[in-house]
Amino acid sequence: MDISRDGQWLALLTYGEAYLISLAPHDDWLAAMNGTLQRLNMPILAQPETIAFGPDNAIYIASERERAPLLRIAPNPAMLSP
Repeated sequence: MDISRDGQWLALLTYGEAYLISLAPHDDWLAAMNGTLQRLNMPILAQPETIAFGPDNAIYIASERERAPLLRIAPNPAMLSP
């Protein structure tokens, strides 16, 4: 998982899915992670291994497999506004 630079978003990767979680005002991360998770659309990867926010707030996902693509998911810009 990774937290956006502004601390308002968390990107979470599991073996089969990726999620974006927002931190509402006056919430903590435990409450946010027990709330609504926004599923990110991504292709099926054999071994998804890492997820991270880039400097442009895009989300990058990499797989452990040889010659695996680096996925870039650009969420709606309004979604990542402070």
